[in-house]
Amino acid sequence: MKAMVWRNKTGLGIEEIPKPEAGPGRVLIKAAACGICGSDLFLYKNRVLTDGCILGHEIAGVVESVGEGVSGVAAGDRVLVRPCGCGQCKHCARGNENICSQRRSIGFGAVPGGFADYLCVEPDQCLPVPPGLGLDQAALTDQLSTGLHALKLVRFEPGQSALALGAGPIGLCVIIMLKHMGAAAIGVTEMLPERKALAERFGAHAVFDPAQPKLNASLAQLFGPDGPDALFECSGTAPATQQAIAMAPRGASIALVGMCSASVSIIPMSLFQRQIAIIGSFGNTQAECIECMDLMASGGIPSRELITKRIALDQVPAEFELQLTSKTDIKVQTQMFEE
Repeated sequence: MKAMVWRNKTGLGIEEIPKPEAGPGRVLIKAAACGICGSDLFLYKNRVLTDGCILGHEIAGVVESVGEGVSGVAAGDRVLVRPCGCGQCKHCARGNENICSQRRSIGFGAVPGGFADYLCVEPDQCLPVPPGLGLDQAALTDQLSTGLHALKLVRFEPGQSALALGAGPIGLCVIIMLKHMGAAAIGVTEMLPERKALAERFGAHAVFDPAQPKLNASLAQLFGPDGPDALFECSGTAPATQQAIAMAPRGASIALVGMCSASVSIIPMSLFQRQIAIIGSFGNTQAECIECMDLMASGGIPSRELITKRIALDQVPAEFELQLTSKTDIKVQTQMFEE
């Protein structure tokens, strides 16, 4: 079979490798669609991949076969493939398997991912795709659920207001979820004209240049004197994170949804006086993925509109380079076969 493999000496390339088999307790998946995620690009850009790694964790496909002892999953099932917790720790018991220390990830090293014709996973890493939902739509679940997870962490309620910093793929998913949950006002800060237009398309009531003079006055026109109830830092940059902390009004919550690895400066007294809550928002949970698939299947939130490019597996290595600088694509997916 074909797979996109990372080699320390040569980078990403397409290789012919043996097709995996569904051994005892394992499920063989024929990949239908796999999305290029910002975390894939982060690992690729920073060259922190292990030799022989097969990337890809936004995967949907069809069960080809199951190994001995497997129950609950059968050949022919349409499934979303995703990471899973250990099922034993306190985080898993609380439904927070996304922060399980023994989380079984896919496509980051030990377990080969979805940029391949086939992959093998464990049964609890497969979630059934609802009838009427395309596998290309199902492969969007991880990205959309990340937006939903952030809203749940800050306990966002209908009628509240929010500011999203950054209108990249994750920022757009936050905007979509804010609109779905009945936000009274959705503001966005974004510098790029292409992404400003996308933010408005998916539900932003106003989009601001983060570097514009008198930004706070412009925000007050949208949110009123009390400001937004929640801020979602989605760009993964230190300046935007610093800006979110500086502009958060009294009593607001800040969700850190983007992957920022740089240092920022915090004055604890400032947070104390304004009673600001800052919370990291990592990934999503199985329950949130099921909720998002049901929402897409019912037409409650956009889905295929997020897919801006479909490519063959052979095109993925070159597309990784393109996506490092792309300003217009929302989601690029492989299209392995037609349903």
